[in-house]
Amino acid sequence: MNKIAQTLLWTSNVLTFGAVRKVYERAFYEGAKQTRLNRDFNIQNNHFELQASADRDMLRARARWLSANNPICKSIDNSIIKNVVGNGISLQSRINKNEVKNAEDFNNKIETLWNEFIKKQNFDVTGRASFRKFQKMLVKAKLVDGESLINCIWTKDKKFPLKFQLIEVDQLDISKKRNNDNTIFSGVEIDSFGKPIAYHLKTEVNSFSSKRFDAKNIIHFYDAERVTQYRGISEYAQTINNLKDFQAYNDSEIIKNRVLASFATFIKTSNVGGNIFGDKKLAEKSGSSDPIKEITAGMIKYLRPGEEVATVQSNQLGNSYNDFIKNTIRIISAGRDISYELAIRDYSQVNFSSARASLIQDNKRFDDEQILLVEDALNPMFEMFVDSVVLSGALQVPNDYWSNKEKYIKAVWIMPTREWVDPLKDIKSIESEIKLGLNSRTRAAAGKGRNFEDIIEEQINEEKLIAEKRKKAGLEPVLVEE
Repeated sequence: MNKIAQTLLWTSNVLTFGAVRKVYERAFYEGAKQTRLNRDFNIQNNHFELQASADRDMLRARARWLSANNPICKSIDNSIIKNVVGNGISLQSRINKNEVKNAEDFNNKIETLWNEFIKKQNFDVTGRASFRKFQKMLVKAKLVDGESLINCIWTKDKKFPLKFQLIEVDQLDISKKRNNDNTIFSGVEIDSFGKPIAYHLKTEVNSFSSKRFDAKNIIHFYDAERVTQYRGISEYAQTINNLKDFQAYNDSEIIKNRVLASFATFIKTSNVGGNIFGDKKLAEKSGSSDPIKEITAGMIKYLRPGEEVATVQSNQLGNSYNDFIKNTIRIISAGRDISYELAIRDYSQVNFSSARASLIQDNKRFDDEQILLVEDALNPMFEMFVDSVVLSGALQVPNDYWSNKEKYIKAVWIMPTREWVDPLKDIKSIESEIKLGLNSRTRAAAGKGRNFEDIIEEQINEEKLIAEKRKKAGLEPVLVEE
């Protein structure tokens, strides 16, 4: 509630002897009631960017610090990246043979060109990141910064003119507010319908000047939660305070136990005789003038006359440290939408059923990340790649390519393998599902990060190789059971 509204409310209460306050406190929903106990919980509705943009940079800075210094953050982020990206999300071109003549040849040619293109010297304009590393950096930036930008650059490379460049969002110019009739929210220019049409990027991170980039050349990777959201928010947002409290408490516990474990000796000096001048000189000589700031192991300290060592005794009952750590990590895990076991790698309190239940929920979270990565980043990148090799002449296509591109751009993304809790039990379960018609071999193979057609081809090639080797050795062919 702003100051004007507070002043009006106070004035009306004085004039009506508190009647307005009583009406104001009544609400149909209890959660909307305003009382003395929740008077600091007065939130206003507004455009998302007008509400959140002021906090975005601070959240990102704190999240980066925690990512670099907090082991729990490191563990959670690495677990998500390993399960989402793993050894890399790979491409298979699946042009329909009923729609395009010589579809299989096109698929092989596209995959061959793609596998050559994703090498770091062809893929990244800086020549530093391969496609797999690019994926990891994208996911990492989304987790910590909340978003990332991909600049699509056209170069003079004859075979692969298209290159990609990963840009951190610090280069977005948040000072600009308008461009002609268009509004700019934190560096993102939108039209009257709310569609991003351009991005204003600083020429250098600390530069005051910026350049306008057309939205068709920028891929903005983030996950929006509201219609009026045009920038991402760090996934640490809900857990930043918990993470900082956890680290502060953990540091305090370590310091306390280091002090308790240190053995130190303090020598107290008694009063000495003589005149007052002699007393002062002797006191200065016998005791140390430096104040005690810390206790170290094996320390011997001479105290000045009248000084004593007093320790602050902790009133902490029992071993609450372990409980605090577990409860805090559970809160942090809930805020990051992953299981406690995955966050801390502690499986001491789980059995097969509970571990499998947690893994199922974690996999749904990873699936959501993979779908977002494919839809918002990988698919647009692949489409631009196909356009680039067509323009360069590396891929010869029929004349209807530009009018019917959807026929030629058929990407199937193969996700990394996920391990099972108990492989034997899971395999038996999938086998039963296939027999009952509740699952297919294609989906089962995809769940292991494989393509069923590739598996069949590999098995056929293996059988041919075995038959050939046995024939050369003069052995009878092996009969394969159906």
